[in-house]
Amino acid sequence: MGTNFTEKLKSKYYSLLNKEEENLLNSKISDNETPLWIHWPEYANTYKDLWRSNVTIKRVYDCVRFFIKNTELNTIESWSFRPYNLQTRLSEISNERQWQNSTFNTYIKNMKSYLNFLEKMQLIEKSVIWDLYRKGEKPINQSITSEEEIKTILKYIENKNYASSLESYRNRLFFLICSISWARPIQLLNLTIDSFINNRTEVVISWAKQKWKTLYYKLPTAVIDVFKLYVAEVVCLERDKELWENLFLSVSQKWKPWTNEWVNKLYQRIKKDTWIHFTAYMIRRQVVTKLINDNPDSIDFTRLFMWHTRASTTMRYLQPSSKLTDKWVSILSKWLFD
Repeated sequence: MGTNFTEKLKSKYYSLLNKEEENLLNSKISDNETPLWIHWPEYANTYKDLWRSNVTIKRVYDCVRFFIKNTELNTIESWSFRPYNLQTRLSEISNERQWQNSTFNTYIKNMKSYLNFLEKMQLIEKSVIWDLYRKGEKPINQSITSEEEIKTILKYIENKNYASSLESYRNRLFFLICSISWARPIQLLNLTIDSFINNRTEVVISWAKQKWKTLYYKLPTAVIDVFKLYVAEVVCLERDKELWENLFLSVSQKWKPWTNEWVNKLYQRIKKDTWIHFTAYMIRRQVVTKLINDNPDSIDFTRLFMWHTRASTTMRYLQPSSKLTDKWVSILSKWLFD
């Protein structure tokens, strides 16, 4: 990953506001208040490898900008309300904007990231953030992709006439690994050639937020075959050195790694052509459903491991054995490839 790419992201997300926006907002803030954006450069600087954190920092960036520009919650003091008052105001904003519960939760979740940073600087009380964790998010009905829809998507990707072999093999490999694992999109985008071990027949998938939770998957033959075709095409294009930093490459060498933004554009193209609305998380939920249905004895373990997201509960769960992981991959492989 080149220095220019990282520097471009730094310049894009390092400042929340341009000078004109900052001057306008400063004129509306009293002398005894602290602008919410004043510590943003320090927060942004915590992302040492910005491209890998691109998804996270962009969402936090958009979220904090929204509150600064569209609400009176634009000072550090405004986020130090009594928890009840803060929660009430956030709900009012949600109603004014006619947010769905999932949208409301997204703003809450990403705002917490910046608030946690301010709390570590002792600028906001932890009790305020804790109240958001306990009461902030609203219940939502999460969508799920059906088994037949996943098969249709995989068939569509396999038969699609792409502009290049690189794009074809990359898209197939991405969705095949997604479909036989419970990996989050960011986990897949963080894979490198070094993630494939034992003569490239297994893949190691982990998550930066829960480093202890490393999973080993024995790849089905169908996935190994596509992996070999993809790597061979990358080598043919003399881009194999890039694989040690990013497995999934963009077609354009100008933007070397394949980013979440481009994955979402692929989702949109598939939706347009197949009339199937889906995301990688919807496939993830289908994987959970499939495993629970075929493994009733492990239903509690599956639910706990697959669905929990809170860092505070991480250590309550045990890392699954490779044996159990292999069993689940075997079930999914028969469903997908038989």
